Amino acid sequence: DIQAFRMGDAPAPSVAATFLLRDQLAVAEPGAGAWSLFVLGTAQGGAYRADYFAFRRAVEAMAVPRFFSHLDWDGDGDTEVLLDVLGARTRWFASLGQRGGGWVQTFQDPCGTPEG
Repeated sequence: DIQAFRMGDAPAPSVAATFLLRDQLAVAEPGAGAWSLFVLGTAQGGAYRADYFAFRRAVEAMAVPRFFSHLDWDGDGDTEVLLDVLGARTRWFASLGQRGGGWVQTFQDPCGTPEG
């Protein structure tokens, strides 16, 4: 799943991508040896920079994040990213925000904790 979107008045679109092995973008049990990788990239000059990574193996706790939307919901002038996270038995939301020059997870729905 790869999605391009424009953050605020940025001159170039940002990119969010979810890569999967032996799993699917659905609430479902992952296959043996499954993993997911989520990457958020932003344009920096004439190239893209990977700003945020989330890697998870099914043996740890399967939680497959994918881009859902973006907006400045706290009014601080910076765009936040909303993720739809798909687990083996449930789904939940998480958010990413900019802190200290980088991107970090700032919220995870307490109803949806990563599953084993």
